[in-house]
Amino acid sequence: MTDLVDEVQLRTAEEAKTVSAFKTDIENLYQYRDELFKPNSKPVESAKNRYKLIRTRLDQILSNYNEIEEQIRDPCQRALFSYWKGRAFNLFPEYDKRATDYLSKAALLQPSNVLTLNELGESYAKNGEFEMAANCFKNANSKEKNRLVLRNLSIVTRQLASKVTDRTERNRMIEESIQYAKQAVELNVQDGASWYTLANSYVCFYFMVENHPKNLKQAFSAYNLALKDPASENDGDLHYSRGVVRNMFFFCF
Repeated sequence: MTDLVDEVQLRTAEEAKTVSAFKTDIENLYQYRDELFKPNSKPVESAKNRYKLIRTRLDQILSNYNEIEEQIRDPCQRALFSYWKGRAFNLFPEYDKRATDYLSKAALLQPSNVLTLNELGESYAKNGEFEMAANCFKNANSKEKNRLVLRNLSIVTRQLASKVTDRTERNRMIEESIQYAKQAVELNVQDGASWYTLANSYVCFYFMVENHPKNLKQAFSAYNLALKDPASENDGDLHYSRGVVRNMFFFCF
């Protein structure tokens, strides 16, 4: 009996080592992606070709683990491996069903894992399945307050609100979107992405609920606070959105 327990523990330790190495490879792949698309860089390749480079590197990584994947028996390690493989397929801007499949498998094995639920929600959102995405984000939010989840909840709630025909319900959802973004900011007031999400929520409120300059002023203020984060200061979309709102605000007077 002791020999059997020792064998299981040894196998589990080896599996954990393998999954940890796979995790590192995928994390490095994300860093490689970020370097290729670094703001203010002068890439020699188009965006399409840069993603080809990333796919080639991902294929190389996956080929190293194809046989090993089938040998992982420990449920916790299977869940982690599925999460990281799903996250790998979710790296690209377009939807990949393999990401949803692996992340769903990970969520079944670890239903309380907030990062898995958030990643699964992002995968659904890429495919335009906003109800499914919202369910994942809400499930994650019920387990832990996480600014990534709250930002995604804010964004997907706005997406869903845009399809609602009942004005009262639509307004409620847009206000809810603002509250989610505010909660994300409260968790880290220096997080530029959360301020950016809040600013976009105010803009949505201006167009869909109340055309009052105060909403543009709140949005402009939030954009400015987003730009204080070094991670956001070179975000082209942020600068563009801020510029549009600034022009709209001054046009109101």
